[in-house]
Amino acid sequence: MSQLDFPPFQKHSDTSRAAAARIHGEKRRKGRVVVLEFLIAQGSYGATDNEIIEATGLNPSTARPRRIDLMHDGLVEDSGRRRDNCTVWVAA
Repeated sequence: MSQLDFPPFQKHSDTSRAAAARIHGEKRRKGRVVVLEFLIAQGSYGATDNEIIEATGLNPSTARPRRIDLMHDGLVEDSGRRRDNCTVWVAA
């Protein structure tokens, strides 16, 4: 498994590494799908991380990393707008 395929974790923490291993795979894919489908549904209005968390019910520690994954994959992008002092994200 390459480092790019593995969820981020604190390298100095065995607990963090173990948690990353648990979410790898199906759970990670499901979280990405939930976030991406929500952003697609929002269209050009987009959503902030807080709005994503509230609408999807995902834990902040799950939602933000999945949105970051999607951003790195080019599926989500910064809209260039801010709402409530937060970046508004849109599906690319």
